[in-house]
Amino acid sequence: QTDRLIYVSQIIYRDALGSGTASAENSCFIGNVIAGRGIGTKHSVCDEHKHLRTKTDIVRFCFAGRLHPQKGLDVLIRALASLPEKIKWEAWIIGDGELRGDLETMCRQMGVDKCVQFWGWRDDVQHLMKHADVFVLPSRYEGMPIALLEAMGEGLACVVTPVGECSLMIEDGKNGFVVPVGDVQKLAQALVILWDDIGLCQCMGERNRAKVS
Repeated sequence: QTDRLIYVSQIIYRDALGSGTASAENSCFIGNVIAGRGIGTKHSVCDEHKHLRTKTDIVRFCFAGRLHPQKGLDVLIRALASLPEKIKWEAWIIGDGELRGDLETMCRQMGVDKCVQFWGWRDDVQHLMKHADVFVLPSRYEGMPIALLEAMGEGLACVVTPVGECSLMIEDGKNGFVVPVGDVQKLAQALVILWDDIGLCQCMGERNRAKVS
C-alpha cells in the first residue's frame, strides 16, 4: 500500500478520481517537465527562422519513443508512403523496441525504407530534434509524453492524436495539428500542410518553444 499516488496526466488523474481508483486525500497531479539545454530561450518573431528551410529542401519528420503498438508507428509509415511524390522527405525514428524489425520490414514493403532512418536508442534525442522540422506522435494512448515536451522545447511543429495530455499541449491549427487515432489520411494531410506552408510550420514551432519556456 502506498502513502501517495502521483499522476503525470491531468486527464488520467481526473478519470481515476471519478472512478474511485484514487482519492484526493492520497493522490495528486504533477506534470512532467524537461531540463534546459537551450529550452526556454525566447525568440522574438516567427520570421527569424525562415531561412532554415525552403520548398526545395528535404523536410525531416521525427518520432521519438518506444517502438510499441501504443505509438501508432504503423499509421505513420502508411501516411508517409501516401505522401505526394513532389514532397522530398526523410523520417527519423528515434528509439527502440519490440516492433523495430516489423516496422523496418513494413518500410521495405511500402517502398519507403530509403527515406526512413531508424536511429535506435539514443541519449542525444534533443540534439537530433534540433535538425528536424516536424515532430509526429500518432499514439493510440498516452499520459503526458516527455518526447512531445522535448520536441516543443526544440521549436518543432507537432502532429499528435487526441490522447492523454497531447490535445491539451497541442492546439489544432495553432501550434500543431491534432488528428484522429489511426487516421492515415488525416495524418498525411497534416504532414503535407506543414511541408507546403513553411511559415506556418516555423511559427507553430516558435509557439511551442514559447509554451514550454
